[in-house]
Amino acid sequence: MELPAAIILTLALLGSGPKTASQCAVTDAAVRIDHVPIAVANLEVAKRTYGDSLGFSFKPGRLHSNGLNKLHIRFRDGSQLELIATEWTSDALAEWYEEFVQRGEGGAFLALDAGDVDEVAERLKGHGLDVEVTRGPAFDYASFPIGHPLHHLFFIRVHTRAPDKAEHLSHRNEAIGIRSVWVEVHDSALVGAAFRALGAKRCGESAHPAGFRGDAFALRDGIVVLVERATGARGSRVLAVSVETNGTGRETWYMPGAAHGLWLALGGVDVEAGWAPDRQNPRSGCDLATQILAEFPSVSLTLSEGEVEDYRTGRSGQGCRVEMKGSAVAFRESGQPDIALRERFAASNWTEDYSYAADGPDGSAFAFRNGPVLCVFRAHWDGGDDSDPTYVPDDRYDVEVDCMKGS
Repeated sequence: MELPAAIILTLALLGSGPKTASQCAVTDAAVRIDHVPIAVANLEVAKRTYGDSLGFSFKPGRLHSNGLNKLHIRFRDGSQLELIATEWTSDALAEWYEEFVQRGEGGAFLALDAGDVDEVAERLKGHGLDVEVTRGPAFDYASFPIGHPLHHLFFIRVHTRAPDKAEHLSHRNEAIGIRSVWVEVHDSALVGAAFRALGAKRCGESAHPAGFRGDAFALRDGIVVLVERATGARGSRVLAVSVETNGTGRETWYMPGAAHGLWLALGGVDVEAGWAPDRQNPRSGCDLATQILAEFPSVSLTLSEGEVEDYRTGRSGQGCRVEMKGSAVAFRESGQPDIALRERFAASNWTEDYSYAADGPDGSAFAFRNGPVLCVFRAHWDGGDDSDPTYVPDDRYDVEVDCMKGS
């Protein structure tokens, strides 16, 4: 199964994407990429996306006392991705994650390993960057306080790391490590100078396929591109991550709608002979719909598999259904889910089938196709009675999404 919002690009590494380690090599840098936490609304939905659709394996995490729940995607080179969801909030960090997801899922932090955190703190201080050092039994870290423009960057030094089982490091997509990260910063010149103080090497300007660009710096085992944050933009975040894989095929970039708010690349996948995602499964649409609807307040949100019906043609087939029940009053504050579904599917490279389009005072209907997969959307609400000024509309707001192989 695969979420459909993938674009396949062969990047020209000079000027189009970060240079590879061989093109901009540095072996003595004190700093390397450790991990990237990805904030998601629903951990189980994200697990299906990154596991079934993108081909990663997981090392179980744990539910922390502050309400943060985690899954780890570990790589052989020691780097990792973390999927993090908020189950409840009992401290400032959990509240920060919850507020982050309310603005949209995506890369929440970039964690770098630069050795002893006290030495890191001293080097950063020499460039006008004051960090707070926190020590613990398993790891120490140097971080910027919540509210600081660079809060999403921190430096970590792990004392002992539990050994990984072979099954945690063996991925269907043959991923072996994080190779580049694109991260927003407020002052790229200042952060770049700090990177150089830690031994990083500036490689020049790089442009991402999505259009953002920044200064690329080679670290010990990868590249970080510092993207100047737009004036007035909301909280800074990690924009994109490139994961190296075995194989000699093209680099595949997955759009944010297919990777929970993050541009994600799998590099070196042999599309012809190696693992390639299944583009034929209706669950690709149901997972994307669930991901979008999970961002809205609801009474219930369910995903089921079985026989579904195309209401326009009457044809039935095996597929999946997403059902959401919510409050029309609540959606006046958060926005209408049907509008979000329509916009996000269109932005995720699905093609609208306008023969299904219908809008009225009590609901809307539309459909999108991606290859053989057809997803039909219906939203229902009580639009009131214009002829009766005393009529009080019902507060219900229901959404149904049925996905099947196209009819």
